[in-house]
Amino acid sequence: LEGNDFLKMKQYGKAIEKYSEALEIEQNAILLSNRALAHYHLQKFEEALYDAQQAIIKDSTYIKAYARRFDALMKLDRVVDALQSVVELKNNVELSSKIEEASVVLKKKFGPVDELIEFINSTPTTRIEVACDKDLLNRVKAFYQAKNILISFQDDKPLVKVLWIVWDRIGYEKANWK
Repeated sequence: LEGNDFLKMKQYGKAIEKYSEALEIEQNAILLSNRALAHYHLQKFEEALYDAQQAIIKDSTYIKAYARRFDALMKLDRVVDALQSVVELKNNVELSSKIEEASVVLKKKFGPVDELIEFINSTPTTRIEVACDKDLLNRVKAFYQAKNILISFQDDKPLVKVLWIVWDRIGYEKANWK
């Protein structure tokens, strides 16, 4: 089995061993970044940070390495460093075309979701919710993406009626709509 196989099976220690063996043969950003991820899952955040930084040194265009460095810095409670790493990523000339390309894809995928996220971050009540629940913005984006599916059912009167009755009878919390 390879490191990626162990990573998928959540056998992070074995994944680290395999990535380390492979790195003895060839130093590359992908292996370093994947080993950083395995360290991260084992809550070895210093090791994750080190491997992510080494991956960036090997290939400054490998975006996953930046993400893994950011995650490790946040877990180490080095928020300022994490934010500076985002600025560094933004100022990376080699990555600017990739970032622009990703932005175009995201805009096509989510539409004006950026405006919604801006609104959420600028409203005190919702900003507090986001601060307390780090995955909330991802769920908002997923919901926003799913809105097209919901809109396609809006003319299905029997479905809408049944859903409102369920919501009203057992309450939103008990319905556990996630």
